[in-house]
Amino acid sequence: MAMKCELAKKDQEISRQIELACYMSMCDLQPAHRSLTLRAAMSLSYKNKNYLTGSQVAQYLIKLLEQAPKDAVYTKSVVLENVKKIFNNSQLHSQNQYQINFQLSYLNEGIKNLCADRLTYINDFV
Repeated sequence: MAMKCELAKKDQEISRQIELACYMSMCDLQPAHRSLTLRAAMSLSYKNKNYLTGSQVAQYLIKLLEQAPKDAVYTKSVVLENVKKIFNNSQLHSQNQYQINFQLSYLNEGIKNLCADRLTYINDFV
């Protein structure tokens, strides 16, 4: 599912790229790989002025990094410092340039509510 999201990002408008990056970060991957997908979603959101989305992803990533084993490669202090900087800067702006279908709670739910065909979040099950 993560690779499908990554491949689908190409040739999409910015809002959809951000959305797909966020959906990719929802996938149940090894912690090091999940950290990379979260950082990619956070960076893409921040660079495109989707500050609310960037801060939500950064908030989740900070929690992940702080709970990780201290000797893990992906928990370098410089990474955590950069994530916190982006989180704080995003909090100052607190707005999104693009409207996307993503909420912080989606990260906790994982991909079980993601439509594999359309790569969209399913709000309600019938």
